[in-house]
Amino acid sequence: MGQYYSQNKVEVVPSQVNIPVSYRNTGGIIKGYIYPCSAYPYKNIESIIRAEKKLNRENKVIDILLTISGCENRYAKKMLRMANGVRGIHFIGRQDRDSLFRLYQEYGLVMASKIESYGIPVAEAMQVGTVVTGIVEPYLEERVYGYP
Repeated sequence: MGQYYSQNKVEVVPSQVNIPVSYRNTGGIIKGYIYPCSAYPYKNIESIIRAEKKLNRENKVIDILLTISGCENRYAKKMLRMANGVRGIHFIGRQDRDSLFRLYQEYGLVMASKIESYGIPVAEAMQVGTVVTGIVEPYLEERVYGYP
């Protein structure tokens, strides 16, 4: 790599996120999943809602917390309508960092996004020690490779 880049110009940034010990999920037991998302189509929220609808038809429910309110834009309103009557889908709105880490103590992370760059929620959830799952996309496979 040194033939292409000066070693003085390449900086390796560890994927660790500074999380207080009090936020660690040590039990491994979760109440459901949280999807820290914004209200944009590439976040693929409809796939989460469709999956929950399928579970509902089998008389099953997994609680899924979505960090949108359903009022942000046209896409959010569409997701709110799509989730109407679907048991287990909860629109909890935007969460501050502290609230999000508290939720990671009790909920696993689900990722449905079609595109991500670094995937900060994945790094945060892994540091907390919670369950991480999602659709099969290269960004997620790369981030969770080797994660128990």
